[in-house]
Amino acid sequence: MRIKGEFDQESLWDKVKISPDYSFSAYKLESYSECPAKFFFSFLLKIWIKPRPALIFGRLLHSILASFHEKYNSKDALHSSYAKG
Repeated sequence: MRIKGEFDQESLWDKVKISPDYSFSAYKLESYSECPAKFFFSFLLKIWIKPRPALIFGRLLHSILASFHEKYNSKDALHSSYAKG
């Protein structure tokens, strides 16, 4: 609810009932600890923010680097790959 341009978090939380079956993942708990309002809109109301191109690029780059690191995480694997050319 907006009252005089301010986000009144407490009144919104009072109106939302969380089912006892609702599962809280580590990601959801971390999200809540970072920003309760973002958690509320994203996970309870299911209102998602449209991803920005920079965010998409960053996630793609992170995924590529993580895959590379998984495959070549030891010096032996890196040296043998380099030797193969």
